[in-house]
Amino acid sequence: MKKVFAVLIVFAAIVFSSGTRADAADIIASGYCGGEGDGTNLAWTVDSDGVLVVKGSGSMAEYSSTGAPWFLSWYDVKSVIVEDGVTSIGNYAFSEGFRLPEKKRLLSAQIAGSVTSIGDFAFYGCTKLTSLTIGSKITTIGRYAFANCGFPSIELPRTVTSIGDSAFQSSGLKSVVLPDSITRISNYMFSGCGMLTGITIPDSVTSIGLYAFENCTSLTDVVIPDSVRSIANSAFYGCTGLTSVTIGKGVAKIDNNAFSHCSALKTVSIPDNVTTLGIGAFYWCTGLKSVDIGAGVKIIGGNAFDRCTDLQIVALRNTVTGIGRNAFRECGSLAEVCYCGSESNWDALSIGEGNDALNAADKHIGGDWAFTGFDWSMSGKGKVYADFRCGKCGRTGKLPAGVAASGTTLTAVVTGPDGEVYNDSKQLPTSMTYSATVTMNENFNLNLYVKDLPADFAPWFTVKWTFDGESFEQDLGELTPQTGGQYPGSYKVMLANVFSYEMTKPFVIKIYREGTEGPVKEISYSVQQYFENQYNKTSDALFKEIYGAALDYGAAAQLYFSSQPDPSTGAAYDTDVGSLANKTTNPAFDIYADKPSNKAAKSGSITGMDDRMTATLIFGSETSIKIYFKYSGDINGLTITADNGKVVTAPELGSDGRYSVKIEGIRSFELYKNFTFTFTAGGETRTVTYSAYTYAANKWNSDDADLARLVKALVAYGELARQKWQ
Repeated sequence: MKKVFAVLIVFAAIVFSSGTRADAADIIASGYCGGEGDGTNLAWTVDSDGVLVVKGSGSMAEYSSTGAPWFLSWYDVKSVIVEDGVTSIGNYAFSEGFRLPEKKRLLSAQIAGSVTSIGDFAFYGCTKLTSLTIGSKITTIGRYAFANCGFPSIELPRTVTSIGDSAFQSSGLKSVVLPDSITRISNYMFSGCGMLTGITIPDSVTSIGLYAFENCTSLTDVVIPDSVRSIANSAFYGCTGLTSVTIGKGVAKIDNNAFSHCSALKTVSIPDNVTTLGIGAFYWCTGLKSVDIGAGVKIIGGNAFDRCTDLQIVALRNTVTGIGRNAFRECGSLAEVCYCGSESNWDALSIGEGNDALNAADKHIGGDWAFTGFDWSMSGKGKVYADFRCGKCGRTGKLPAGVAASGTTLTAVVTGPDGEVYNDSKQLPTSMTYSATVTMNENFNLNLYVKDLPADFAPWFTVKWTFDGESFEQDLGELTPQTGGQYPGSYKVMLANVFSYEMTKPFVIKIYREGTEGPVKEISYSVQQYFENQYNKTSDALFKEIYGAALDYGAAAQLYFSSQPDPSTGAAYDTDVGSLANKTTNPAFDIYADKPSNKAAKSGSITGMDDRMTATLIFGSETSIKIYFKYSGDINGLTITADNGKVVTAPELGSDGRYSVKIEGIRSFELYKNFTFTFTAGGETRTVTYSAYTYAANKWNSDDADLARLVKALVAYGELARQKWQ
């Protein structure tokens, strides 16, 4: 019997020594690879044993496919060691994607715990890489970072929050456990992973991207958790080994061709929460025998079950109003349609051409269905359903009920397929408390902790806010109680990235539970309320200054943005300054201790790049620096990096013919820092150095009084944050 050996990729915090080994090999090549200053912050060596060592402190430079400094020595490299102190791995750093199969060498890699980001294409095409150790602090994995690599399994650390498109595309993975720190499975993330047999999708994931699992032919079963809201176009296209899929209660959209060509799939149950069933959603699933379509679907997309040649029974609800063209074409085995509705409901259906098999099948309609009770499980979303059972085939179906609340009583009423009326009532509980915090040293994140709920409460949360007179509401779903932290046992609702000019905006948290038509409780809270409360309560003098400065910054931002059109709508921003202004006890705070320049520092030149470059600041929950430039060369051949551990966004071409790039996530205590953008193309380099304070100095005495007030408030807040957190 053959034995199968799997190499487990271990994620752990690792501190590497200086790289000295007992059999100290000869150094055959060396140099620098740093991404800060003159690049000497990181050094590299290749020895006669084929070990490439990177050591030093800070970030690594970014490279093109053949630009890494060890490129000419790569034929000697068998393993890579990135030592403690290195904070990032640059784009294309160890890529073998450009090499012929017989020329690929890399077998193992060790990445220290200090590394927080792995760049685009970092290990792309390392087909012989079967041993990989990665530290526990990784937050970002770039596009194609491990595409076409050979390792068979991976367990990502809980620090990972962002995984780029195609990160593991066409790799040798057999199993994956994704951490609950990610919210999205990106486009093409596991596309072409033909040996992948198992995937664990955590409850934190809200969407599955385009072609995410395309042609994962060994994948046999998938459980999509209730947290997922959408399954994108062709997400599971061509998963020919998939026999079972569980679609969670949060999924609202199954996009076009999402499960097309899943030929081994036997049964599908589409839950009531799904409202969109796209074109070709289950096209050519030749092994599919039965389909149960929930009460949320109104339109079945064209070709949805086209060429499902073994399909024998379909269950529908009377909520379906239209069946698209060729939705059930070439379904020659279709014998029964279990329709939880009346004869008149069926006759009113809009059925497109090419559905002869559906029309010819035996129908279980009207009087065949008996009422069995109410289902209250979706009442947290404001919905109650009634359960029915078909007396001919035993299948169950749901019909939506009308609901009415009176005091603490909720009553549901439904008319069944036989015309009879059924009703039932539930009592509603109402007690709970909450606490709030706001993250200040990075983004403005408002955190609400809902406490003292009964153990069996199973709450469902939504958040509602108003912008420019229009109301928005986001479904947060069922949250998991905190197991530790400041408020164990509470439910944490985080409103991330609250903009500076939104401090006064009340966010309404609605809490539902089973058996409720409307919310059991509503909490209205704002960042301003938190800052005001803390400002009045704290005995820490510096914190009092910080809270006051943050309120002043919010007030100044509202005053400024109230006169600026929102670029997405053209309308003015909301203005509700209230009592925010003049909270700092020392509004004349001396920000010019470091005397910042009011001009961007530039050096070098690149052929085809206009010497004129402009920079600006973006005010938000966190601050961003944006650079505008003109370039007539191939933009794909232009490499742009930043220092101080920041990542540069991809260039965007504006209507004025200028490109723009930016660095995001400048924290409050980093506002004073100079950030250098480095542009490289064809061996030429140009740099631009800029800071938030540079912009502030330029606008300090602006004719626009609101803008001048805004930059002064920003810098006062930044200087206080610098004292507290730097």
